[in-house]
Amino acid sequence: MSAERFLQVWRGFWGQRSTRERCLIQLAGGVIALALLYGGIYTPLAERRHALERRLPELRAQYRLSLAQVTEIERLRQRVDPLTKTVIPLSRQVESLAMARALAAHLVSITSLGTSKVQVIAEGRPPAEWMQWLLDLRSQGIVLENLNLTVDKKNGQAHLRAALVQAGTP
Repeated sequence: MSAERFLQVWRGFWGQRSTRERCLIQLAGGVIALALLYGGIYTPLAERRHALERRLPELRAQYRLSLAQVTEIERLRQRVDPLTKTVIPLSRQVESLAMARALAAHLVSITSLGTSKVQVIAEGRPPAEWMQWLLDLRSQGIVLENLNLTVDKKNGQAHLRAALVQAGTP
């Protein structure tokens, strides 16, 4: 049935109804619409909210356990004999973190500027990848001292020149 034919049938049906019947039909339609909204939208959302509320104490407990484990790991790290620790050169740490992110091929050079400072020149990746790599370095205690990041407007690739230092060194 075409839309025009449907409208003609509907107008005929509607025109044959009295004012009272029209009001009852409209009221019934409104009640049905509210029931559909309640059953189709509100009820699923309320159930999901209650499920999340029931899970919240468990998630909080997991969070507290994680914090306790981090504290314990730090405490155990401090108990390790400093003589048994092997010192990995900063340039090697930077390179291994680049390898972990598949960025090592884009490192042009890593120049050591002393025992706790390196200069990195890299190119050929989007800026977001370089920024995430710098965040990874920071999480490993390697902080940014100086950064020059330029983006090629033609291909969106970034050229990076950065000075990195081991955290806690002057």
